[in-house]
Amino acid sequence: MYASRYGIQNLIIGAQPGGALATSHCVENYPGTLSESGGDIMKRFEEHAKVSGSEITYDTVVSIQGTKDKVQNRGNFLITTARKEEYTCDYLIYATGNAYRHLDIPGEDRLL
Repeated sequence: MYASRYGIQNLIIGAQPGGALATSHCVENYPGTLSESGGDIMKRFEEHAKVSGSEITYDTVVSIQGTKDKVQNRGNFLITTARKEEYTCDYLIYATGNAYRHLDIPGEDRLL
């Protein structure tokens, strides 16, 4: 959102909007939120990013390679995703997020 405000073209790549928070049933410890599902909070974040001018694609980054632009003499990045899409950029913010650990017990997937 901030990049868009400053006129910087940007792309958000992620498997799902919001990561682990999106699957939280009830969030009561986020400022300005008394009680709301993580999914609803992430929908608002996603909409805010899009309205601000960010582009979002749902995919998983599998590779980031540093390259060097010999013409402009500056560093660049080549990003490859699970869907074999490739993107290049001058700057990169790599946010890994988190995921809940699973117990691998019978019925766990159904109960999540």
